[in-house]
Amino acid sequence: MLFTTGGLTTGVGAETGGILGEFHFRRGNPATTHKPGQRVAVYVDEEFGSATIDELPNGYDIRYNRFESKDDLHTAIRRWFDNLVRETRDADLPVFIPGETYSSETSE
Repeated sequence: MLFTTGGLTTGVGAETGGILGEFHFRRGNPATTHKPGQRVAVYVDEEFGSATIDELPNGYDIRYNRFESKDDLHTAIRRWFDNLVRETRDADLPVFIPGETYSSETSE
């Protein structure tokens, strides 16, 4: 997810929360099924203003990054992809299959 100064903030928090909630990413969520969090990252422009979006790292177990320039954004996304490559050298990323259990605690 990418939030920039050009984006509208009306409703963005509710929509983002709905998506992350559907994936069961809320911290402390007792649900037994979770989508693989390694595949989700949030990038927020330093100029973007939304109290709800600013609270994401406190409420959800996802990667959250702020950036000041296009170069910062490219660097952050490159790091995210590099981390995915490292994580998949020895094992594939978990695949979420509705109806089956995925627990981030069991795949470490």
